Amino acid sequence: MSDSGAAPSHVRPYVRQHAPFAPHQAALFAAELAEQVAALHAAGRRPLRLDSDVRVEVHEGRVRPVIMASEPEAGPHTRTDDVRALGGVLSDLLGAPPEPDGGLPPRPNGAPEALWSLLETAVAADPAARPTAALLARQLRDAARDLLLGVTPWPAAAGATNEALPASSLHEVPVPGYVPVPGAVDDLPAPRGPGRRLAIGLAAVATLVVLSSAGVVTARALSTEDPGTGIPSKNVAAPSPTPTTPARTAGPPSASPAPPQPGRPAASPAPAQPDKPQASSRQPAPTTPARPNTPQIASSTKSMNVAQNYGRAQGSVSWDGTSAQANGRLVDAAANESQSWLRIAYQIYEGGTWKTRYVQPDPYATVANGQGANFSWSRSGPIKDVQWDVCSKRNGTTYCTGWK
Repeated sequence: MSDSGAAPSHVRPYVRQHAPFAPHQAALFAAELAEQVAALHAAGRRPLRLDSDVRVEVHEGRVRPVIMASEPEAGPHTRTDDVRALGGVLSDLLGAPPEPDGGLPPRPNGAPEALWSLLETAVAADPAARPTAALLARQLRDAARDLLLGVTPWPAAAGATNEALPASSLHEVPVPGYVPVPGAVDDLPAPRGPGRRLAIGLAAVATLVVLSSAGVVTARALSTEDPGTGIPSKNVAAPSPTPTTPARTAGPPSASPAPPQPGRPAASPAPAQPDKPQASSRQPAPTTPARPNTPQIASSTKSMNVAQNYGRAQGSVSWDGTSAQANGRLVDAAANESQSWLRIAYQIYEGGTWKTRYVQPDPYATVANGQGANFSWSRSGPIKDVQWDVCSKRNGTTYCTGWK
């Protein structure tokens, strides 16, 4: 039941009545629906009809899809048909219902390009080019997260224009077995967005705290004297002479004061020498802020299993604060004129800030036409967040998983 007590609505009329949804809400709604379809596929079942057997429930202001019925997989209907239907629902969510012939209308101004690209893949004319429901669900979840945080997706692989590699009788190619992408760089700035602005803000606050602490230390160093020793600071001017008992002079006193000798001050109270404190004196605290230290980095190890249409990479990544590594295997599907490649990126702390680096050559591994290749990379230093991006290309169309 919904918050208002009304019965749940069918998905298509509800979505079209309330569209367009905010992009991240559309991605989340479609991801939940794709996850339910993937669960049915894993159980050997499928939804009866996404148009009529999916309901929309509204509870505590949250809108979610619910599949009400399913049946065993049989007949001409295939799982790729379900994925195409999921794309149709996402199109409605973005306020761009499919054309009568099933084609997509032009992308609306409010639909992000990354999300629209997932939609185009889901409704591709070639069923073999469509992702599985499970893969589409993960891609939609990632897109929703990036949209909600305002993060710009990492650049698509520049190797999308690479020519296919010749087939190998051993179905094995060396790594690297390709020419590095022209213009690729090893040091690129981290993507801009609210996450970057937050990091800059936190760094500014940290700097202010350090400078404030330094100000307190400086104030103590400039005080008239050390409270523990009574020794004046060398930055304090010497007290003016006052009529007191004169200090020792070179000769006996005379009736009239003798003029001061060059290089020798007139008799005055002799303050303690600040440049040569007694052994028991405490040294003033340093007034220069300490240089920033390398941040603590938690160790992490992750198993990776990333696939995109014709390409799959399996392996692991890890880092421990002093080094990082990535190891695995990249395999291309046995499809005519298909090509797959792997990119690796990481964050490294240099010059007091985190920087995004792409492992060179970029892409790091490339295979084609059913080939496979092992890959291994490591580097020392304060490194974290090692990620992969797997891309595949066939018939002039490129697909990428996004950074995982």
